[in-house]
Amino acid sequence: MRRWSFRGVLTVWALGLVAAAVAATAALSWVQMGRLAREEAVARAERAAERALAAAARGLDPAVFETGTGVVVVVRAREEIDRAFADPRVALWRSALEASSARGFLPGAGAVAVRLLPGSPPPGVVEARIPEAAVAATLDRFLASAALTTGALLVITVLVSVAVARRLGAPLDVLASEARRIGGGELDRPVPEAGPAETGRLAAALERMRLQLAEAAAEGARRRAELESLVAGIAEGMVAVDRDRRIRFASPPAAALFGAAPDELVGRFCGDVLRPRVEGGVRPCDEACPILHARFRGPSRAVEVLEAGAARVGSLVVSASPPADGLQVLILREETPVESARRARDAAVADLAHELQTPLAAQHASLELLRGRVADRDHEALDLVLALETGTSRLRRLIDNLLESVRIESGQLAIRRVEVDVEEVVEDAVAMTRPLLERRGQRFELELPHPLPALSGDPQRLGQVLVNLLANASKYGPEGSTIRLGATVGSGRLALWVEDQGPGFPPSVALAARFRRGAAEPRQEGSGLGLWICRSILERHGGELTLEHEEGRTRASAELPTAEAPA
Repeated sequence: MRRWSFRGVLTVWALGLVAAAVAATAALSWVQMGRLAREEAVARAERAAERALAAAARGLDPAVFETGTGVVVVVRAREEIDRAFADPRVALWRSALEASSARGFLPGAGAVAVRLLPGSPPPGVVEARIPEAAVAATLDRFLASAALTTGALLVITVLVSVAVARRLGAPLDVLASEARRIGGGELDRPVPEAGPAETGRLAAALERMRLQLAEAAAEGARRRAELESLVAGIAEGMVAVDRDRRIRFASPPAAALFGAAPDELVGRFCGDVLRPRVEGGVRPCDEACPILHARFRGPSRAVEVLEAGAARVGSLVVSASPPADGLQVLILREETPVESARRARDAAVADLAHELQTPLAAQHASLELLRGRVADRDHEALDLVLALETGTSRLRRLIDNLLESVRIESGQLAIRRVEVDVEEVVEDAVAMTRPLLERRGQRFELELPHPLPALSGDPQRLGQVLVNLLANASKYGPEGSTIRLGATVGSGRLALWVEDQGPGFPPSVALAARFRRGAAEPRQEGSGLGLWICRSILERHGGELTLEHEEGRTRASAELPTAEAPA
């Protein structure tokens, strides 16, 4: 349905008002003029009756006195009045006999005036009457004149309304055109002043809006130029993908990796551009996509080995960020020889660790059976079995740490978020490390406040943190010393701490990198991975690892946000 223009609305509105006013005036005039016409006719009839009565007094015939004036004069004798019943004028005749005169306007009869004839007794009455048709004719002549006047007024009103509508609509047309121009992005020409005060204020508002939009556009162009300059200066390729993993932006270095222009990559599925090598009949995009990993588990990194001919490089390091405003950013760069060698090393370590886990598990089960058989027979053999069992547990823990470090380095450490029962995690960690403490004759003290706040995180990984902290405390604490485990609650944080009576070590050495051990390394040597893995796991939970050392006391604290606090 087509919308009306402002001119059309204004014209119709003005015409409607005038038409309503004319219709109301015409109706009122019709009623009023009808009343006046009837009253004027009655007055004429009354004057005619008076003149006829005066003629009768002089002996003239009153019936012909008003001939040619449109007034009918008739003498009614008393006998005629007494015999008349159906005539509507009978009431006026009889009123005149009683009161010497009567007047009125009767439907069908017209204007009637009656006078009593002189005499004693009065012989009758003289009646002057103007027919209703004569009154209607007078009224029709007036209405014809009124209709002509009204028509002329309507024509004048239409012309004036159109002129006013044009006068008021022209500035609005100009402003509408200017608004369309501004909406189309043409911001270089100012908005002209238009029309009276109201449209002038509207034009001023449009001009202010144009200036603001021009300023915002200039600022946006400047920022875009800065961003494009910044992106162009990044040596690595940068790609932005949407929720469907289709490319929405590609930097020139990213397009150069694939031998295409940036515009040619926009709109394509990222997997079709990267073309990662299919392994086991499954493309990594379907099973191990770093984009999906970052979408649900935080920033991730993967090495994609590309199919032959997919790009000018054999493999890419892909770093994916979590989504922001529906887009995810990927950083692409060629894998360096050092990274390739490290990846091969990590793969070899992972394969070796997996191969060692099965025989170690079997050996640990056999030692548990052997311990049960020699427990009551040979105490010397029992000590040997316990030593073997402790060594096997330590070796399994070292292998687990190696595997965990490989996962962390490759960005594959997965943290699942569930509600954590802290007391259960502590209980399992203590049960796993109790043989180590008993072997070294160390006492264990537990100091947990009640109730403990709820945590959101991965119970298995948090248990791994506590096991590593307890194992380190046992390793660095003297034989026969006390190992304490406790918790501190405050300000939306929960700190699980493990304290020993060892000499301590520089935290910068222990936490900086893998395979770094403390300066006061005891006889039970380790891999130097425990605290590094603890720190990595805690950081993925939004927490941190801190070390405190005082004379005769070392405390390692795993600080975590509670479920009510932001991670």
